[in-house]
Amino acid sequence: MIRKMVNVIICLSLMINGFYATGNGDSISKATKREKDFIVLSISGKNLTKATNNYQHITNKTSNIQTKFNYVAVCKMDAKEASQLDDNNDLIVEEDQIMRASTESKTILRGKKLDVFWNSKMIKAKKRLREKQTKKVKIAVLDSGIDWGNDIELKESISFVPDEEGMNPLFMDGSGHGNSVAGLIAARDNGRGITGINPQAEIYSIRVLDDENEAPVSRVIQGIYYAINKKVNIINMSFGMPQYSDALKQAIDDAQRAGILVVAAAGNTSGKVEYPAAFPSVLSVGSVDSCAEIADSSAKGDKVNIVAPGELVCTTGEFGDMLIASGTSLAAPQVTAVASVLWQENPSATNELIKHVLIQSANYNTPEGYGLVDEKYAIENYSSIAEEYYTKKSKEEQENTSKIYTNSDTGCVKGSWTQSIHESLVGSGHSNVKQGARYPDKNSRFKTITSNPGWHGSYNVNYIAAYIYATRMAEQLGNGKSATKASKPNGLTNAEATNMLGDVNSLDWTALGMTTNGKKRAFAWGMAMHTAADIFAHSAFVYSNGKWNHLAHGGTHNGEAINNYADNTSKFDGRFYSAENIVHSIVEKYDAKNGSGSYKEFRGIDASKKDYRLRDLVDNIKETTSDNIGNPYTAFNLSNSSANKGIIEYYWRG
Repeated sequence: MIRKMVNVIICLSLMINGFYATGNGDSISKATKREKDFIVLSISGKNLTKATNNYQHITNKTSNIQTKFNYVAVCKMDAKEASQLDDNNDLIVEEDQIMRASTESKTILRGKKLDVFWNSKMIKAKKRLREKQTKKVKIAVLDSGIDWGNDIELKESISFVPDEEGMNPLFMDGSGHGNSVAGLIAARDNGRGITGINPQAEIYSIRVLDDENEAPVSRVIQGIYYAINKKVNIINMSFGMPQYSDALKQAIDDAQRAGILVVAAAGNTSGKVEYPAAFPSVLSVGSVDSCAEIADSSAKGDKVNIVAPGELVCTTGEFGDMLIASGTSLAAPQVTAVASVLWQENPSATNELIKHVLIQSANYNTPEGYGLVDEKYAIENYSSIAEEYYTKKSKEEQENTSKIYTNSDTGCVKGSWTQSIHESLVGSGHSNVKQGARYPDKNSRFKTITSNPGWHGSYNVNYIAAYIYATRMAEQLGNGKSATKASKPNGLTNAEATNMLGDVNSLDWTALGMTTNGKKRAFAWGMAMHTAADIFAHSAFVYSNGKWNHLAHGGTHNGEAINNYADNTSKFDGRFYSAENIVHSIVEKYDAKNGSGSYKEFRGIDASKKDYRLRDLVDNIKETTSDNIGNPYTAFNLSNSSANKGIIEYYWRG
């Protein structure tokens, strides 16, 4: 009887709890509905705010972008709500999907002479001298970002990846993918690394792919509309996905209507072309190897508009290094570069005409009959192809079946890019240094400049001493010892050194993937590099209206907005050229393996543009050394001493 009564009470309790849990239907909806991220895109822009008022906006994924075409937002909702909202004819509503880079693999070098420019020879790309161009073609590279100063001249750099507003532009590319893509387009002709097909092109770096080379469709759409606003001529996208997307198609069609040529990698599917390359308005690019044969991994079929070299192609790596990689990701930017050359020589051309000329001038003398992009033929036959295009009159033209340069042995082999194998063959390289250089802007413990001035080049600490101390800790780690063994340099207080040491000791090396002494050394050298590079963002001042004004990270003071110029490469860019020189000096010091760093790595500060000064540069150096120092350090020094006339202002609006 007691057991029966207990069972009845339990059942009644469950029924009552179930009643209150479900309530009047609203509660049951909240308890059971499955919310996902949905893109909401408005063609006219009129109804977006009103239509999405009742939903949670995912502001850390994308923001509303106003253009003359569209508004776009990402909201949390379930499938039923999305379907109801989709009934509005002005809106496109669809689940946010993930897009991925189209790089198949990185590779290693063989110990012999490389045919570095075999790909340029195959597509008959002319080496361009450093000459002034009155009409520069603007190219938006939507990718994982491009590092400022990594052998590529950037017009502008921006990241749409969440929580990267303060990322140092010298370390923008989190995976190396964006650098490799942009290098093929526009790497400088400076005797270092490769030279891009068109170094004169104006490159806009739009970071949408994260460190895993992935991005939601919504972020890609955001990048496309940003490129439209910048009035670029070409958008390059070396990534894709198998699923169709109405929202993505709308954005790309809007770009095409704005006069932009959209070029995309066909994908490494060995079969069907991925989106966005599969859209009719996009120039879809497949890849071939050094024998002009379609790559096994490349997408194939009628939707491949054109092909370019994509197997074992030499391009730009970390800090101007040379990298060899494979995939349609590497083929697409070469077509983009040739398109920019063609447009540069014919500024009145339309995006549709450039696309038509590229396809019509391609060399079809390939084993499988795919059209290989041919810069020389496109330029020489532009007029006749353009005339046929505009008059719609078919002319008896000779099809481009000229001989193609091939090389069955370029001096490269495919190799595993696992860290252990890579290190055993070519040393630790610079990828781990790069990870360390990005870390202080990504990790929550390191990010705050107020509590971590030593990691961010702040004038509130002796930043020269902080850099030196970081390298000393790196060297101890490289020798298999604790960072605690590193000696504190002059100029750094005990409290400041303790703070930096505590940060390093807090690192979870296993989670970071830095399990060997060499990797730990590389990572810590990267963090030291970040300190040095950040000096030019956080301790820089410019002269205006009788005052030395601080370049800040935005915010307000006494109710007024202050400037947000610290990491803006378009503002007083002389500092970034200096920072670039110093980063390369640090890489050389790291590679030399002859001890910790010193102030001498800062000699590269003597850049051509002296449009800034660094707070307490000379004082900081003098605290760390007994050397007699002069130029270039004194020429860039700013302090409160009588030698520097003028008022220092920290809350400049700009």
